[in-house]
Amino acid sequence: MIASTRIDVNLTGAYGQGGVNFDNCDLSANDGREYSTLLKVSHCKDVSGEGLDIPQGNENAADIDVCKDVSLHGVFGTAGVLGDQVITVKGGCRRVHLSGLIRTLTTRRKAHVQVGNWMDQSYSLTRDVLLDFKRTDNGPVYVAIGWAVPFTVQLRGDCRLLVWESVKLKAYVLAKFAIRAVLRIPKGTKGPAWF
Repeated sequence: MIASTRIDVNLTGAYGQGGVNFDNCDLSANDGREYSTLLKVSHCKDVSGEGLDIPQGNENAADIDVCKDVSLHGVFGTAGVLGDQVITVKGGCRRVHLSGLIRTLTTRRKAHVQVGNWMDQSYSLTRDVLLDFKRTDNGPVYVAIGWAVPFTVQLRGDCRLLVWESVKLKAYVLAKFAIRAVLRIPKGTKGPAWF
């Protein structure tokens, strides 16, 4: 996994806000290789957006952390840019609806979308997520589910669960908990670079 001490360079987003609207947010003119993530939304509630065009970054196109009541629809990713995944929904998210078209065909983590990835600022389980995606080449949109309440993630459209990647993601999150407990790293503090 990516070292948790690396500083992210994000293009745009929101932090700690309510009633955030990203309608017609078009970031397609930007070179995603210059950024970790192009759209980062963290600790927000009531987030919406229609007609988004968010290219692939080095990690992902969109990263959603500790948010409630999120509804985003658009085109995500960029063919030819290899990121970790296209969209990440990290720990502590609730009531998230993401839909549209995925342009990225392959990723380093095999999944196009990860739900319940590690979040050092919240240990809460992610829940009530609806994913409804298609891919530009009509292939499957692969999803890995980690730290999430069982059976609260719905997959529609061409979304397909990667069982082994989901098991690995869950194991990774549990290992992070264990290592942080042993090293007594408090919540909200970045962990060691070696894990």
